[in-house]
Amino acid sequence: VSNCLDSHYYTPSGRRAQITWYIIMGAVLNLLLNLLWIPLWKSIGAALASVAAELLVTALYVCHCDSYMTVSLLVQCGAKKCLAGCIMFVAVWHMGNWQGYPVLILAAQISGGVVLYLLALILLKDSWTLTAFHAVTPFWNR
Repeated sequence: VSNCLDSHYYTPSGRRAQITWYIIMGAVLNLLLNLLWIPLWKSIGAALASVAAELLVTALYVCHCDSYMTVSLLVQCGAKKCLAGCIMFVAVWHMGNWQGYPVLILAAQISGGVVLYLLALILLKDSWTLTAFHAVTPFWNR
């Protein structure tokens, strides 16, 4: 979301200086949280600090983009994708408990995750996925 708003809204509208401050705020938050969380939680703390910093930057982008993007629009566009991602996560996580060759299990997780995610989006009737699916399979539309 932040990358899209950066390249499709802030940069074309000449607001690069504004987003520079947002990125600096995110970097400062990341540094502070890393100082606090890495001693406690090691790599998990670093990962959580990075996610928190990115969420801050994204929130600043959305809140200051003059209604070009709204939280309700993000929820509307992302709810089905998040649900499909959660379904995929549970399945892939359980596949990680399989016994066998790790490389084959990883291949099954990747391929199964992709198929399950796309299938979930199709079953949830996600408009973007259906449009993309019909665009690459024109012979099915006949």
